[in-house]
Amino acid sequence: MLKAKDMMSRNIITVTRTTSVLEALKIIVEKNITGLPVIKDDASSSLVGIVSEKDFLDLLYGTHNLESETVDSIMTTDPKCIDEDATVREVCDCMRSHMFRRVPVVSKGRLVGVISRRDIVSFMKNRLERVGDLKSFLEQQ
Repeated sequence: MLKAKDMMSRNIITVTRTTSVLEALKIIVEKNITGLPVIKDDASSSLVGIVSEKDFLDLLYGTHNLESETVDSIMTTDPKCIDEDATVREVCDCMRSHMFRRVPVVSKGRLVGVISRRDIVSFMKNRLERVGDLKSFLEQQ
């Protein structure tokens, strides 16, 4: 059965609460990604939030100093996470019910990856090319 850990991106770009909003915005644009996990600034790598393109759009509706304001002030706290052993169906259910583009993947409370819609679709395409049809692909889950 396919699991989140089989499809997630492990090379994760993260920021901390004290990263400036401007720096986080630069990372999202330069790396062509839609969101950044926010982790504790210690060895635990515990997930404390997520900042996404939507959060940056929300900046247009208020008074903000992008040079001095930190990610802590705009991030979503306590983000919904998926365990690395969650099935692909569970990941998709989470994304669909919350309208997420990406979901952080954790193992024992520690951030180990991120799985995005694109990760799932790319994995699906690669599997379908090998297996040959959708029915066979679904039977392997």
